[in-house]
Amino acid sequence: MAANRESSVSLKLLIDEKTNRVVDAEAEKDFVDILFSFLSFPILGDSNADDVNAKGLLCNLTMSNEFFDFLCSFLTVSIGSVIRALEGNSGLGCIDNLYTSVKDLDEKWFGSDVKDIILDPRIAQYHNCKRQSLIFPDRYESFYMIDPRNGSTFAEEPSLFIVSDDLEVNPLSFASSLQLLKEVKVAFSDIEEQVITVGTKEALSLLKAALTSPSSALTNGLIPS
Repeated sequence: MAANRESSVSLKLLIDEKTNRVVDAEAEKDFVDILFSFLSFPILGDSNADDVNAKGLLCNLTMSNEFFDFLCSFLTVSIGSVIRALEGNSGLGCIDNLYTSVKDLDEKWFGSDVKDIILDPRIAQYHNCKRQSLIFPDRYESFYMIDPRNGSTFAEEPSLFIVSDDLEVNPLSFASSLQLLKEVKVAFSDIEEQVITVGTKEALSLLKAALTSPSSALTNGLIPS
């Protein structure tokens, strides 16, 4: 079987030369697709209490199997569904801004019904504990996650977006670019343009930054320290 080739996308960054921080990114739909896909990821994947106990990962804790099963079920819930359940305030870095951006973007930037499914990705049947106190009702009778995309992408094409350092996503326009520069208080003369390639390594770094950085996901995820 042939090995899967790593895919990559190009991304234009506008960087403040004085601070070496990203002001914004000018992105085509391929990069925005990467960002939107973060919301569809399960926090970990399917888990099993017996497997975890067998590995000896529980130390000095006493709990019933049902409660431990309940805790493990948290890891199977998608990031988007978690943020929705917490009404957009998960405390998970900049990912809340990404969720709000999807919520605020007009339907025309997405395929049919894609927007709602990005905001609340559905969980496959059996990827939950038997006595679940949290209600995530949208499940398919399948072990497989649904594919919410329109064809092969989340965003409609052609699409151009501006992405701020804290992962606010808006349609690209002169007005939106100018407004962002005013908000971050960076002079045009201090702006440096860089075009980078975002592959697997960069996407993983960006995902980590999106979940941990409160305001600088692009900088922390894509700019070498």
